[in-house]
Amino acid sequence: MASVTGFLLTRHWRDGPDGVELVFWAHSDAGVLRLVFPGQRAVCFTPADSALNPADLPGLRLERKRLHLRALDGRPVDGLYFHHQRDLGSFRRHATEAGIPLYESDIKPHNRFLMERFITAPLEVVGDAVEQRGYLAARHGERSEGA
Repeated sequence: MASVTGFLLTRHWRDGPDGVELVFWAHSDAGVLRLVFPGQRAVCFTPADSALNPADLPGLRLERKRLHLRALDGRPVDGLYFHHQRDLGSFRRHATEAGIPLYESDIKPHNRFLMERFITAPLEVVGDAVEQRGYLAARHGERSEGA
């Protein structure tokens, strides 16, 4: 297992068959790095006392979890986890019409991933990278619960 220090250049996301896939490109002394994180989930928050039942939303892959977090006004919040970013977008439209407050529903998945890990631009990658055509590629194989 190797460690490479780099500087983040770009970030992208797309909905894939296994959830949200995040792709980051970075520059390092070892060369250009392409980092892929498949199987991520789109996330937002709602007040813990909101009248939201995921079973009332057929077709959306949504999980609601109790969290030990609070909104800026001090109210406890629950996390809403979606299999795809498009599901979060659909739900945001539904929530607006139903008057259900959402927090951080506008944060893109790649930005949330970096923000939750306190990554701004410099980063350290620990793991195995494979030489591709002109760059090093690393793929994280496990699902991340946070992002």
